[in-house]
Amino acid sequence: MLFSKASIVLSAALLYSAFSNAAKWIDTDNLTLRHHIQLLADTGILSAPTSTYPLKWASIAGDLNKAQSSNLSASQQYALNYVLAAYQAQQKTMQLNVRLQASKNERFFTGFGDEVRDKAKLTASAQYNGERFFGKLSLNALPAIDDATNYSDQNTINVDYSYVAMTLGNWLLSAGSVSQWYGPGLDTSLVLSNNARPMPGITVSRNDSSAFETPWLSWIGPWTYTATMSKLEQQRFVPDALLFQNRGTLRPFTGLELGISWVAQWGGEGQPSGVSDFFDIILGKEDCAVNIDPCPPGQDTQFGNQLAGYDVRWSDTLFELPYALYYQTIGEDKSPNFGVTDKGHLFGIEIRPFVNNTPWLFNLEYTDTFAVDCGGRGGVLGNCYYEHNIYESGYRYHRRSIGGQYDNDATSVVLTVLAPLSWANHWQSKLRYIELNKDNSDKYKSQPWLGNTLSKVAQELWQFDNQVSFNMLDSQVMLGVSITQRDDGVQSDTDANVYGSWQYNF
Repeated sequence: MLFSKASIVLSAALLYSAFSNAAKWIDTDNLTLRHHIQLLADTGILSAPTSTYPLKWASIAGDLNKAQSSNLSASQQYALNYVLAAYQAQQKTMQLNVRLQASKNERFFTGFGDEVRDKAKLTASAQYNGERFFGKLSLNALPAIDDATNYSDQNTINVDYSYVAMTLGNWLLSAGSVSQWYGPGLDTSLVLSNNARPMPGITVSRNDSSAFETPWLSWIGPWTYTATMSKLEQQRFVPDALLFQNRGTLRPFTGLELGISWVAQWGGEGQPSGVSDFFDIILGKEDCAVNIDPCPPGQDTQFGNQLAGYDVRWSDTLFELPYALYYQTIGEDKSPNFGVTDKGHLFGIEIRPFVNNTPWLFNLEYTDTFAVDCGGRGGVLGNCYYEHNIYESGYRYHRRSIGGQYDNDATSVVLTVLAPLSWANHWQSKLRYIELNKDNSDKYKSQPWLGNTLSKVAQELWQFDNQVSFNMLDSQVMLGVSITQRDDGVQSDTDANVYGSWQYNF
């Protein structure tokens, strides 16, 4: 067997003992682990909402322990063993590792669980897991950027993915740069994904997602809430702007999960940054999108650069085949009375068949950020999603979209296949069809440090990406190759890229 029975029983016992001296959450860097957790949730083993990451171990601990005495299918048992083994691997009070990653070219398209983006990066990490206090220090070294502009990151050393944290009752308080993911999407999220570098900030989040005990609220089922105040980079149009992010999810019954997300960019150099200004955002103070007094009809929006929306995920089994349908919509701005306008859309469908004694994942996802009638401009298309008239660097961090990885005015269709294999941790394949910058224009066409981060002109793109992850000589190795074909209407070219990573845990 892939996992020994003794180790699983031991892991379950440790899991039930309040998570002392163990990692408190699951990061956005492991799609295979997310796949197995989602299978358990979709088949009724886990009751917690699972569309917000980091996902707290405390939210799924009780159900994982109960599942040990349940009559499980072969697929459920495999997934349960995998999740418990992943938890057991994080039992050390102190964890040290070194990681090297490299890519022939910078990778602009990744997804949940994929952390290799830069041409080269060396990381040394030390993680402490205490009963109440815990933290991580990651030192990342990157090569210097030859063509850096005034609005590009030129640092060769950073501490991304570092944090300190503590438990406060049923809440976790953390400070640092932690990668987050809002929503059910697998390839991307329209509001908060791991496409950009993690932003430094302070986060408060609910630890155990158990339902309210009072009958007045118990009907909403298990629920989560997380809120973060992040600081954006100095090298942007409005330096040192702030980003307030918050999300709540609930799962009123097994097959349904609902989520609400809201983010607000505010403050920064030359902009109102006081406590009262933050409450103006919370209370919905109005602003004028075109800076004209009196404001023309249809141009009044909420203060700051705000995005908001909701997502819904439905899951069930059909002929013992777990399946799910999900949808996310995020509005580029909040209009008066808290309406959502200028909306992008994300649709997904996935199945998890049991093939060759392992649960596979097949996911098909579609996104559309080609916003129509931006701000009520009479049918004008494009150039508003993730943009703002004051925060002109837009909803981006170090020139990568904080939300959808295909930036604005784009549509994408992505097929993902994930297979846990007996000889490897996983094999993953993605087939992407993307239409970038569909209106063939950009708000800042002549300024490379502003506007669309992927293309100033329309591009049609096909990409076939494959990667395999396996253990070798006490190390974790990932190797990948992608082939990309681009056509901008003037010329067409095909590019091949190879990439990989190596990690050693001391």
